[in-house]
Amino acid sequence: MPYHKKIGPGTPALFVVLQDRSGSTPRALMAGMGVPINRAIASATNDCLRELVICASQRDGNLDMPLRVAVIRYNDGTVQPAFLGDLKGKRIVSIADLAHHPAGFADDDGIEIPFWVDDSADGSTPMAAAIRFAQKIVEEHIAAFPDTAAPVVVNISDGMPTDDGVASAAEGLRGVNCDDGATLLFNVHLSDASAQPILYPTSDTGLPDEHARLMFSLSSELPESMREAATRAGVSIEPGARVFIYNSDARELIRALRFGSIAAKAL
Repeated sequence: MPYHKKIGPGTPALFVVLQDRSGSTPRALMAGMGVPINRAIASATNDCLRELVICASQRDGNLDMPLRVAVIRYNDGTVQPAFLGDLKGKRIVSIADLAHHPAGFADDDGIEIPFWVDDSADGSTPMAAAIRFAQKIVEEHIAAFPDTAAPVVVNISDGMPTDDGVASAAEGLRGVNCDDGATLLFNVHLSDASAQPILYPTSDTGLPDEHARLMFSLSSELPESMREAATRAGVSIEPGARVFIYNSDARELIRALRFGSIAAKAL
């Protein structure tokens, strides 16, 4: 049955985060947070990575969870791994890699908090190229691990790609299958608008502009088994919903990344 494999020995999983680091993101303040969008993306990504490490260590007392993680940045006409420090240049890392090789530590009221990515941003938004890059990572992962759980890709952006072919790129990524099902593409739209977020809609009715409707069209429909898992995690989603959030605030961005990691069988 699709989307029912559980991560464990012999059944790895892949979780990919695509970060829009274009020059528009530092100029807009994140809805509900009051900080630039690029900083919110970095903060939420680092929080998610820390949670994955903590979850792995608490689950079985070690860091052997067979989850593979990629964080990819796209901006200024380039697409590249976002990790810093010892992990710089690596497209995919393990939970043990994350635990043992943070890029540094940030002080939070006297507590040192590890981080792996920064908030640097400039230039254009090559979203189509980023999605095609993610497709290559997914295809290589499935070829190496045929018994994998269905891969999950979360794309975080202000929704304005500057390259062509984003729809066909997303269709190609969603069309990459393994025994557990097709790759799932989540899209999280960020802006400085004061409007309430629109969470996991079933249609593009009510979305305010072509950019939002485009992001909706790129997104996968949520499988029923994962919709039930989301309900258990406190996220209410209707049948037939797309994994898309419009005008995400800080809370929903963090929840979306956590939901993506749940879908990847990591939490």
